[in-house]
Amino acid sequence: MIKKDYLLLWDFDGVIADSLIECLVTSYNAFATHTGQKKAFVWDRTDVPACFKKEFFKSRKYVRRAGEFFVIYKAVCEGRTLKDYASFERVLRAIGKELEEYERQFYKARDIFRNKRANTWAALHEVYPHIKKKWNSLEKFFKFYIVSNKDKNSIEIILKNAGFSLNPKDIYGKESGPDKAGIIEKILKKTHVSPKHVFFIDDNCLHFQDVRRLNIKLFFANWGYGDNEKKDFSDFVVLTPTNFDVKLRKACYGTIR
Repeated sequence: MIKKDYLLLWDFDGVIADSLIECLVTSYNAFATHTGQKKAFVWDRTDVPACFKKEFFKSRKYVRRAGEFFVIYKAVCEGRTLKDYASFERVLRAIGKELEEYERQFYKARDIFRNKRANTWAALHEVYPHIKKKWNSLEKFFKFYIVSNKDKNSIEIILKNAGFSLNPKDIYGKESGPDKAGIIEKILKKTHVSPKHVFFIDDNCLHFQDVRRLNIKLFFANWGYGDNEKKDFSDFVVLTPTNFDVKLRKACYGTIR
């Protein structure tokens, strides 16, 4: 018997959709504005200086929320090397409250991009083919929620363009705050579903640190941007594009391998 009392909580960027290039372009525009550079708004990756682009692709895996993209640009400007999350965090701590202002500029830049060139903006996102292929079949087993640091409006547009239907009330974007554990806790209280029937997929293991205390089942999406350094695989299951749907369905019956 197929059960629908299981909840599947998805992260968005790096799990459902690839938005790497959009985040590059938007974060660079935000950086240029934030630092007072009188440069034209850029619409394509080719317009982003190579030094920033190289570091962005290397260090995207450390970023958890939009404001933290500023760390990448700050490190390049100061000639600092982001060799691991510890070095990324050192720059992050030094930035302090300036991060909040940069994050505001990030979302302003995204709004400008989306409002002025909607088709160009949309084309910089791709729902992963394996997600698109298995989305409907997985919905037979799970009630879906999205828990993400991406803004809700962008998530809704990308899902709609992909042909996915999800109640906006089930999308928790950056407007709900950066605390994923707190958001998931609210979902648990609202739905009264047992934690053992709640599955959470993310591509950043750092998010698991806070969520572990909820005793829900954790799944790592290895196709995303996440950091592969020193993972502790003891309490989460690694999903790949070829096995993710099988492992999730099996988990409903307690037969993960």
